[in-house]
Amino acid sequence: MATTITPSTLTVTVKEDININGSVNGSENTKILTVNEIFKRIVTCPATQETTVLRFATGVNVQPGDLAVGDCKYLRLTNKDDTNAVKIAYVTTNTILTINLAAGDSHVFGASALLAIAEDDTTTPAFPTLENLVTVVVDPAANAVDVEVFVAST
Repeated sequence: MATTITPSTLTVTVKEDININGSVNGSENTKILTVNEIFKRIVTCPATQETTVLRFATGVNVQPGDLAVGDCKYLRLTNKDDTNAVKIAYVTTNTILTINLAAGDSHVFGASALLAIAEDDTTTPAFPTLENLVTVVVDPAANAVDVEVFVAST
C-alpha cells in the first residue's frame, strides 16, 4: 500500500516576552520538524487514580495504541487544570523520571527514544546511556484533572 500522506512542517516556538521598568527582555526559539503523524487528545485523569496517557513500543501497534518510540520527534503534555498540579511519570526501559506539572504548565521533549534515565544515590550526574520511553503515567492526586497530550512522529 502506498501512502497518500504528505509530510508536513511542525513549527514549535517557545517565547518569553517581558518588560520590567522599561527594560524589554525575553527570547524566542523556533524549531522546525518534518512529520507525517500526530497524536492529540485530552485525557481526563480521575481523582486518586493513575492514568496511562501514552504507550510506546519498538514498532507500531506491538500492543493496540502503542506509538513507535523511534518515530516520535516531539512530545508535549499540558496540565489543563487551572488550580491543581499533577505528577507525570515518564517510565523508561528500567527507570522512572517523575516531575510535578503545575496548573496550566506544559512539559516538552524532543523525542522519546534514548530520552532519559533516573539515577539513584548520587548528587553528581554520571550521564549513563539513556533509555527509551515506554509509558507516560499521570497521577492527579485527589483531584480529577484534564491533561492534553500531543505527539508528532515521522
